[in-house]
Amino acid sequence: MKVIVDGLMTEYQRIGTTGTPVVLLLPGWMSPARNFAKLIDRLAKNYDVIALDFPGWPDSELSETAWNVADYSHFLTEFASKIKLREIFAIIGHSFGGRVMLKGLANEQLTAQKLVFMDVAGVKPPSSSRQKVIKTAAKISRILPKNFREKIGRKFASDDYKSLRNDPILRATFTKIVDEDLTDLMPKVRAKSLLIWGAKDQETPLSDAEVFAKNLPDSHLEIIENAGHYAFLDQPEKVAKLVEEFLQ
Repeated sequence: MKVIVDGLMTEYQRIGTTGTPVVLLLPGWMSPARNFAKLIDRLAKNYDVIALDFPGWPDSELSETAWNVADYSHFLTEFASKIKLREIFAIIGHSFGGRVMLKGLANEQLTAQKLVFMDVAGVKPPSSSRQKVIKTAAKISRILPKNFREKIGRKFASDDYKSLRNDPILRATFTKIVDEDLTDLMPKVRAKSLLIWGAKDQETPLSDAEVFAKNLPDSHLEIIENAGHYAFLDQPEKVAKLVEEFLQ
C-alpha cells in the first residue's frame, strides 16, 4: 500500500483484522518492512498490524534534505495521522526503528501500552582506537586524489554507511543519526517494554542492551542465543513467541 506523507510517497503494509488492537512495526536502517513478514503473519491473527518503509528505504520516496531522528519521529506522527491511526496498542522497533520509536515516545509524539525494542540503536559507542583511526583517515583523505579517498572510504566505512548507494542525502542523514545519543531519553518512557537482543549482535552489542535495561523504567531483557543483529530473522520462532506472550 502507498500513501503520501509530507509530500513523500510512502510504502506500508497493513495486515490483520480491522477493529483489533493496532501493532505498529518500525524497521531498521534501510531495511524494508517486508523483512517482518514472518512476524507479521503470526501477529495478524490477533492484531491489526501495520509496518512501513521510512523515507529513503527501498520502496519509499527520499526527502530532499538530510533528516535527524526528530524528523523521522515527526514523519511517523504524520503517517499515523494520515492513515487515521488514533490509538496504538503496541509498537515494535528494530534497530533504527527503535531509535525513532524512543525519540517519539520520550517527546510524547507517540503513545502505546506496550513496547518491543529489538536490537535497538540509540546508544553512542565510546570513542575507540579504530574510530580515532577512521576520523584521522577521513581528515587525511580530503587532501588525497579521488581514487585514494574512495579506497579509504571502502576500507573504514561501516556496512550501514556503505549501503547508501553513494546518495549524499542518505549519507548526511546517517551521519546525523549515529552521532545522537538517546540514553537520556530512556527514563522518560513509561510503557511496559520488552527488550529482545541477539547474543551475537555486533552492530548494537549486548552492552547497548544493558544500557536500555538499566534506563528504561519498566523493561525486561531477553537474549536470543545463536542470533545476531536481526534476531527476529535468525530465530523467528523464538522471537515471535516472546512477542506474542508479551502482548497478551
